[in-house]
Amino acid sequence: MISTYERNRINGVHQVDEQRNAILNAAETLFLREGLENTTMGDIAKETGIHRATVYRYFPDRDPIAFEIAARMLKKISLTAGYLESSSEPIRLREFLLAMIDHFDELRDAYRYLGMFNHLYGDHYPNETLANWFKEQAFSVVPSRRELQRAELKGERDQVIVIINTIMSFLEKMAGRGDLMASEQGVPIAEQLKIFREMIQLYIDRVQLHV
Repeated sequence: MISTYERNRINGVHQVDEQRNAILNAAETLFLREGLENTTMGDIAKETGIHRATVYRYFPDRDPIAFEIAARMLKKISLTAGYLESSSEPIRLREFLLAMIDHFDELRDAYRYLGMFNHLYGDHYPNETLANWFKEQAFSVVPSRRELQRAELKGERDQVIVIINTIMSFLEKMAGRGDLMASEQGVPIAEQLKIFREMIQLYIDRVQLHV
């Protein structure tokens, strides 16, 4: 039978996790609605419905919040595209890469956020601790460190990295400015995505990327 102390401890941990997640959820909503650079800690506190000092108990400033949400978005993309880190099945990298494009509509907010994130932090990290943490998070999802190691054994690692960077950059741009670009250029987003997918598929097949 669980003791009163242990029950209170567990409940306290749950309350901390719930409040922390509430802050992250509110921040994600604000970042997508108002923009990452336009959102303050005070805005996040107001959106969450808690005192500003409470937000600072969990996060010292906006940067770690932004990084945690970026990691969330990477994980969302990875899961939606069909990669589960805990799965014992080897990842079918070709299908995974194409699925990143195929699921653009449901992942548009994720790509749009990562575009904002890269614009703000693209040439620097706030500190080494966040940099190392985010690198570890990125390697754990798109794709896994294991798969990059396997690719390296076949001499394909550089190709995998370049393809992923190319796909992410294009989709981030489409998510952020796609409607404007489609209007200016007269090419609907759906058509641009179709052409881009064909290009990526042709390249993967040409280099015989079978990881």
